[in-house]
Amino acid sequence: MHESNGPSRIASHHLQSPTTWHGRDLQCETDADLPQPRQQELRGGSNRYHECSPAVRIGRSEVDSTVSTPVTTMTNQFVAQRARHDARHRRVLRRIERQYDTPIMNNTHRGEYVQLLVLDTLGEGWRAHGDPWLSWDIEHADGTKVEVKQSAACQGWHDGTQRSLAAARKKARFGIAKGSRAWTQEAGWIEPTDRLADIYMFAWHPEVDIGLADHRHHAEWRFYVVRSDALPDGQKSIGLSGVKRLADSVDIDGLAAAVQFVMLDLGQ
Repeated sequence: MHESNGPSRIASHHLQSPTTWHGRDLQCETDADLPQPRQQELRGGSNRYHECSPAVRIGRSEVDSTVSTPVTTMTNQFVAQRARHDARHRRVLRRIERQYDTPIMNNTHRGEYVQLLVLDTLGEGWRAHGDPWLSWDIEHADGTKVEVKQSAACQGWHDGTQRSLAAARKKARFGIAKGSRAWTQEAGWIEPTDRLADIYMFAWHPEVDIGLADHRHHAEWRFYVVRSDALPDGQKSIGLSGVKRLADSVDIDGLAAAVQFVMLDLGQ
């Protein structure tokens, strides 16, 4: 039998006893020790006092208010902190969106945008692996790997002069190096003897008028889909003219069919 010496003693015992819960008689180890009517009363959620002996009568609300106040305070602090974090997260997302939602994207953002554009266009069965250490960008369920390369006539550093536009067209090259190292899930780091992607997709945005060019306008993009083994062996980059010799261009609406055609060609 425990002594009852006022609310402080009650709260202390209430916190220390692993078998005593909010609203339970502090002289009882479990609900089973209570008289049957009291068990029913507690299960019914009554807020009336209860007892194991006439000597101790403890108001349920008194015990709950003594113990629950710190818990309530901590919960409110957590909710307020989470709300601040969520608001900050939404602000960051809006900043990220603005970096991509612009007519002339920089090279990094444009590359990520085009990869997701291609993935969305190819549709079901394709996924972006999201691993920067792999030597391809998207993959089909059957294991076909596609590396996406992109470039644009109008760059973010253009000043609008013909000289800068000519420089951009001259620099329209795509990296096709096999890479000195590559990461695979099966063997870890390897030194590839050939390109690991089965297909290279070259995306080119040809609009030269900086006042008209819009990288977000999908109809302005041209795509060239090339078998990896058709690329020049040992060459680290290829110009736009070289790409055009390997494949005809298609627009965004013809991209999925062009990829399917190359996949069937690879399977022969």
